[in-house]
Amino acid sequence: MAGEDDEETELLAAMGREALAYLERQPWCASVADGHFGAGIGGAVAAFLFQVAMRHGEPPATEWLWVVCGDLPPMYLVADALHDPVDVIRAYCDLASDWVNAARRGGDLTTAFPVGVEPTAEHVSMLASRIAFVRGEIIPELEARAAMG
Repeated sequence: MAGEDDEETELLAAMGREALAYLERQPWCASVADGHFGAGIGGAVAAFLFQVAMRHGEPPATEWLWVVCGDLPPMYLVADALHDPVDVIRAYCDLASDWVNAARRGGDLTTAFPVGVEPTAEHVSMLASRIAFVRGEIIPELEARAAMG
């Protein structure tokens, strides 16, 4: 994993540790066997892919899960249908937007992916703003970086 410079590389490494710790806190996570950096911008948002041993079943089932983290609440996504890390970040934005929309309507948040924050007006506004920034600035930057190789 390498960022644009040493500072960004350090930020991405810290985000990778945050993503791993997030997974390890999940009650269904028995262990994490492997992890890989997908894409990201240090301090803003990044996607990491992990091989996780799940607690359900004997022996524990192994699954590949993406974790998106950064300057927004962390979230895991099943890797089966998501292979490109930028698409993973897009999917994060979609899921987080569903939560924002439900919270704004005062709707049932049990149908939205839990984002780990209270649905206060301040949290909703902050998350909506970050999603807009990721969609408008970060994703185009990640696409440009990918195109450059």
